[in-house]
Amino acid sequence: MMNLEAINGRQVKSVEADFSALSENWCEYQVDGGGTVRVRATAVRIFRVVYADTEEPALDPMGIPIFHVDHQLQLTARS
Repeated sequence: MMNLEAINGRQVKSVEADFSALSENWCEYQVDGGGTVRVRATAVRIFRVVYADTEEPALDPMGIPIFHVDHQLQLTARS
C-alpha cells in the first residue's frame, strides 16, 4: 500500500491489485537512415487508487478510476 496526496480534498491511498497479462505486444519503429527499434512496456505492479475513508475507487475528472502502474521498458535495436 502506498500513501498518496489528497484528491479533491480527500485523502487517498493505493492498494496493490492482482493482475494477469492478456498480451504484451512490441511496438516497432523504422529509423531514418536504417535500423529498427522495438519497444515494449510490461507492468510489474498495479495499484488501485482508493479514497482512504471509504475504500471506494478514486476517480479522475472524467469519472475514470485511477491506477498507478510500476512498469519496465524493454528495448531492442537492429541495424
